[in-house]
Amino acid sequence: MKYEIFHIESTNMVLIRFEDHVPVEIREALIGAGFDYEWISRAWSGLECPDEKIDRIINSVVVHDRPAMTKDEENALNDEYVRREMAYGWRDVKKWEKFFRERIGAVVKLTDGTIVNIERPSIETRFCYGESGYDMDQAVDAAERARTCESYFRWCNLRGLAEVIRILERRPDESDGFIYRHCIHVTRDSRMRDGIADVSLVGAWDDRHGRPTEEVSEEDRERLLEGYRKVYASFEKRINTYLKRYGLSKVVSWTYWRDA
Repeated sequence: MKYEIFHIESTNMVLIRFEDHVPVEIREALIGAGFDYEWISRAWSGLECPDEKIDRIINSVVVHDRPAMTKDEENALNDEYVRREMAYGWRDVKKWEKFFRERIGAVVKLTDGTIVNIERPSIETRFCYGESGYDMDQAVDAAERARTCESYFRWCNLRGLAEVIRILERRPDESDGFIYRHCIHVTRDSRMRDGIADVSLVGAWDDRHGRPTEEVSEEDRERLLEGYRKVYASFEKRINTYLKRYGLSKVVSWTYWRDA
């Protein structure tokens, strides 16, 4: 596990910055030793302590391989998600069961027994570029790129999932501009009566205004990460299959500009 240690004399603090995703066992050991993740510096932060002690905290942890879910277990969890959704008593049972199954990207069971469906994403083929964040020439260039560049098409479709994965890994990308979204939270008052959790990105604004949320545990963060990685991999394959079949022939992109 590659990491760097930085000592900040002015604040009597120490920062630990990891090169890769940190396994849940190491994260829990750091939290137990008084460290917390600092999104501004993108590093684990704690009170000043010797490098040797930090090395012991990190290297004494046994990291276990996480067993992959079998196909039968996955199917059973999907069935459980649909059963809980259908408990609301929808009239057209076949129609709504088909609807809920088609929405499944990856179903994740959290440690408290509630389940989360990471929805199956749709391939986006329509792109609009306006004045927000662009000048007119940049908007025109972006619209042209959307119609002609397959790698840009992939990026546009995958960037939302990629952002959530980076935040779950605690490795946000500066270019996203979303570093303020520092936590993955469960919204308590959005939990359905049959144990389906609503999980969302929560920013500093929500925390300051006392929204009824709770940050997920490290174990739940790891489970959600596995689910999002699975959805990302499946969606990437679908995009590649789509491009082989249609290329960019169905892409529509345009610009608009409001009068000054």
